[in-house]
Amino acid sequence: MDKGGDKMGFSYCWSEKIDIQGRLITGSYPFDTQGSVLEELVARNFVGNASVPLFRASALRECGVYLARSEQAGVQGCEDWELLLRVAEKYRAGLVPATLVKYRQVPGCMSLDAKGMGRSYECVMRLVRQRNPQLPEALFRWSAANFYSYLVSKCSGANDPGSCLWALAKAIRADPKLTANRRFQRMGLKNLAKLVIYKLAGTARPQLQAPQLPTRDPEVERQGSVFSSTAP
Repeated sequence: MDKGGDKMGFSYCWSEKIDIQGRLITGSYPFDTQGSVLEELVARNFVGNASVPLFRASALRECGVYLARSEQAGVQGCEDWELLLRVAEKYRAGLVPATLVKYRQVPGCMSLDAKGMGRSYECVMRLVRQRNPQLPEALFRWSAANFYSYLVSKCSGANDPGSCLWALAKAIRADPKLTANRRFQRMGLKNLAKLVIYKLAGTARPQLQAPQLPTRDPEVERQGSVFSSTAP
């Protein structure tokens, strides 16, 4: 922040996701985006989570602070992303290229409410469109494909097949080319089978779980689209 001067509105670092016991789930994909980042930040929240960014106080005094629940159609989830976007519209971003944050994933956390996260996301992108009419529509399609693909992976890992399939449909609507992605196909079929089994057995919605410990995979670790071939 000191090196960036007054034109740097926030800086960020890399982070890792950990479970309740502090064991590594995944490391964040090491983005190196900095400077004028508005379009890249619309496409995906490369900062990752609200524990990461350091904001310049003067930037917050000019741009404002987090949206309230009442400003997001009664839900929460993407207000940290929206604040980053609002600051990025007027300021530059800086990067400390080191993993300095561990982000704990727990059962029942807010980010596992896929539909609530989806409503918050749609509200955020509507506000960004209103403030930035010059941004191309294709950018928002890439953003939606990235965001809902991320929810597909997260809901699948949390054993929530209904929400996984809902997010899958939203991702395909944003980017129909996702239907040709084999990993996307496998995850969709797996969760469809789970949902059918639960229905036939008369089982109530399964208890959400913290994401399971996977094999490290750079593609899966990317915050944003796990599947889309058209995202920038």
